[in-house]
Amino acid sequence: MDAIHFLKEVFMKRKPLSKYDIKDIPQAFITNKNKRYLYTKDDSNTRHLLLDRYEFLIYYLLWNRLQSGDIFCRDSIQYRSFEDDLIDEDTWEQKESIIQNLNLTTLQQPIEQHLKELENKLEARLISINKKITSGKNKHVQVKKHKEHHSWSLPYTRASAPINHSFFDIFLQIDMRSILYFVNQHCNFLTKFEHILGRYTNPKTNDTILIPSLIAWGTNMGLYRMGQVSDIEYSKLATTSANFIRLETLKDANDCISNATSKLPIVQCYDIDDFIHSSSDGQKYETQIHTLQSRHSSK
Repeated sequence: MDAIHFLKEVFMKRKPLSKYDIKDIPQAFITNKNKRYLYTKDDSNTRHLLLDRYEFLIYYLLWNRLQSGDIFCRDSIQYRSFEDDLIDEDTWEQKESIIQNLNLTTLQQPIEQHLKELENKLEARLISINKKITSGKNKHVQVKKHKEHHSWSLPYTRASAPINHSFFDIFLQIDMRSILYFVNQHCNFLTKFEHILGRYTNPKTNDTILIPSLIAWGTNMGLYRMGQVSDIEYSKLATTSANFIRLETLKDANDCISNATSKLPIVQCYDIDDFIHSSSDGQKYETQIHTLQSRHSSK
């Protein structure tokens, strides 16, 4: 922290590090492992501090401490301390009136009473559930009686049907490039990929290079591998990717496709109980059994 405060003072005074005496520069935080990279010796065997590397080391260590949570920044959203999001101690001294004004009835009663009520509710639920299981009313749990004990299991049935519905067997397989061209004809999502330099360059994209670049990144193939399996030079793919493909353009293109898709009448056919279901991402994981949370998507 002494080095950070020292560097802040340097910035405020607008004074270069070379103007400071070496003895005034904090160096205690430099480990023996890093000393060989930060010091040099002249012909008289006098050790000198490499100021550029010294400054970079402070930035690097500061970034590591921020990432690990050892140092916090109140002016940041991501690196704020947890205590900064809480009310201050002076305000918390008025907690009784705060709880009463917010009508938090649960916090107004003693914790022992609240825990006892929860325990009674849980015990009643356990008794009710066990009665339904033993009586056979709960068809979702199977009980097997043995000589000395009982065991239970969930009646999950393994899916015998293939993953792909037979309905799709009547369709011909279509390559991804043709699909993207077809989608672009209906919503023009490729126009969302603007050049990173904007109006100072030719904004028109080469779709024959942009689409393979999107496929290369989307399938984890990579531009180098795409250049090997296609007739497009790697340099053209890399240039197009660097100029047009970035987070902002990908979001705009994704919104363009999503908005166009939501207007299709067939989208309502994929609702479950008249509700729209979605996942946090498009990843698929294979599981041993199917549950409500783990099942084949209706899409």
